[in-house]
Amino acid sequence: METVGFHFEQPIWLWGLIFPLVLWWLPRAQLREDYYDRLQHYADKHLLPYLIIHNNEEGVKRRKAFLLWTMLWVMAVIAMAGPRWDYTDIDIFEPTTGVVILFDMSRSMSAQDVRPNRLARAKQEVKDFVEQAQNLKVGLIAFATVANVLSPITEDRWSLLRILPALSTDLVRLQGSRLSNALDKAQRLFLSQPSGNAKAIVLVSDGDFQEPNLSEQVRQFRQYGINLYVIGVGETQGVPVASPQGGWLVDQQGRRVISKLDKTGLELLAQAGGGIYVTASYRNDDVETILEHIKQNQPPSMVKKNPIRVWHERFYILVGLMMLLLLYRFRQVQRVRWRK
Repeated sequence: METVGFHFEQPIWLWGLIFPLVLWWLPRAQLREDYYDRLQHYADKHLLPYLIIHNNEEGVKRRKAFLLWTMLWVMAVIAMAGPRWDYTDIDIFEPTTGVVILFDMSRSMSAQDVRPNRLARAKQEVKDFVEQAQNLKVGLIAFATVANVLSPITEDRWSLLRILPALSTDLVRLQGSRLSNALDKAQRLFLSQPSGNAKAIVLVSDGDFQEPNLSEQVRQFRQYGINLYVIGVGETQGVPVASPQGGWLVDQQGRRVISKLDKTGLELLAQAGGGIYVTASYRNDDVETILEHIKQNQPPSMVKKNPIRVWHERFYILVGLMMLLLLYRFRQVQRVRWRK
């Protein structure tokens, strides 16, 4: 039976209300059984009420103290039982679009044709994307020669932001970048998503991939409903790439390695993947453009789960009354001490 009115969350605590009743009954039972029986040796029972002198003032103090602590105990027990009434039904919506970000960490991303360098610019692009992807599930894969899953597809987008500062090209031992490996791992991440959900891959890179079958691989992804979007980082003029040991990277002939943004190649990849290409900028236009395109391919509505009933807890009312009673009690104690 569904609870719709006043009730207690943990009614088992109400058994604690018996405790003050026991404390009140035991001394009285013992007094009546032992005390009056002994006094009957000295006087008849019907004369005892006239012969016993009661200390009324002391009895009143004890009764007041007992009443105060009994009230505190009762309120504490009821508060622990969790009184609640009225509620709010909250509809839960599950994002139906999963996005996997492929983050290029190859050595060329340390080039400084954009300030401070391509890697820092790429981090900012990912940060902007995650912050604005309000209704999307997001995963993160960092890749160079080898791809590594840094975060599964999740609604906890802020965990991705905590990972970004640790990403560096110094973590990459082997030069080069293999996008196909990262694409395969992204496809595996999408296997955990419901079949009806929209899926998208966002590639953040400077391009220049030396893999001949990338376009064909991306086209096959479209058969599974996975679109590819690309954010290009860098300039098309080309600049030398710094070496971690100092100086510049050189090829086998001893010439400086010149890296430039492969805008044409990245545009072709985005076209083959059914997405769009944008060049990273210092404004949010690039990220907003991709997000708008993703939302257009999103299902018309979110998946609505069963609503969650959130009850309004009222235990704090009793806690507030307890604090007032304790304050009153402590003020009385302080007055007695000052008089003494």
